[in-house]
Amino acid sequence: VIPGNAGGVQVTVINRFAAFFAGVFGFDPMEVRAMATAVVHPTAACAFALFAENDLRAAFLLLRIQAAGVHAGTDLTLRWAGNIQGPCEYGTSASIEFGVQCQGGRVQAPFQPLPDLYAVSDFAPGGPLWNTYAGDRYCIRPQNPAQPILLDAHPAGAVAPSPNQCIPAQRVRLQNGLYYLEGAARVLRSQGGAPIRATITLAATGSLILDDPNHRYELQPALNDPQRGAPLLVAGQAITITSPYFWWIGLILARNGPVGLSATTGAWSDRGAIYGKRLDLRGGFLQVSFDPTICPAGAPRVELLR
Repeated sequence: VIPGNAGGVQVTVINRFAAFFAGVFGFDPMEVRAMATAVVHPTAACAFALFAENDLRAAFLLLRIQAAGVHAGTDLTLRWAGNIQGPCEYGTSASIEFGVQCQGGRVQAPFQPLPDLYAVSDFAPGGPLWNTYAGDRYCIRPQNPAQPILLDAHPAGAVAPSPNQCIPAQRVRLQNGLYYLEGAARVLRSQGGAPIRATITLAATGSLILDDPNHRYELQPALNDPQRGAPLLVAGQAITITSPYFWWIGLILARNGPVGLSATTGAWSDRGAIYGKRLDLRGGFLQVSFDPTICPAGAPRVELLR
């Protein structure tokens, strides 16, 4: 039986044999042995706090990236001031103002496609992430596919979605849980002045739009598992975030489009990352502490120790 917390395998091979001359002196039988150890190293499916398959532009009065670096497949632009604890990778060119320090250096790297972290269909009814999530799951189909689904954070602003089933609706209440959204979706608060707070995972086949200029967003993931990661916003197309203040935990992933973030005051995550085809990030400040467990577990690496 292999213990659940095992991190490797150690094997000892012993060969016993009879000795002719040594047996005269009482050394019989004799043996030789050899030992080998193989250790399994878990790996994460992502390694950067900010990753753009193409251009990455981050313009902030203060930019702080902790425990990781940033990657741009083509052009990298960083301004105006800040500190990045990892490398600043770029594919074609790098324009980094002197106020931004890259502790891992400026590194020209070969092209990397956007990692295949999640498919939006994983969150659909019957998909692996839908099936394993233990909380409330919502599936929304727009009544008018030409308009985005509106997720309203005001308690009385819309009808409550039905857990664990698909419903046609254009305006539903934003509640804690996992949402699978067929098409585009928009998140805002129609009434009141409170922040938009939710423990959610939103997966949309189209774009995700969080563009409430009057309210701050405070979001953390409903789906949060060491093996499956902590996806927060997953869109088949673009993700657009416009807010005076944006706080989040988890992974923001635009699979086939850009991520645009405009935070007039600032944006902050103590456990987060942003991945997209292109990143255009700007505002007062951006501080991101990277944690690889927000991404799904990658393929383990085996090391043989002798």
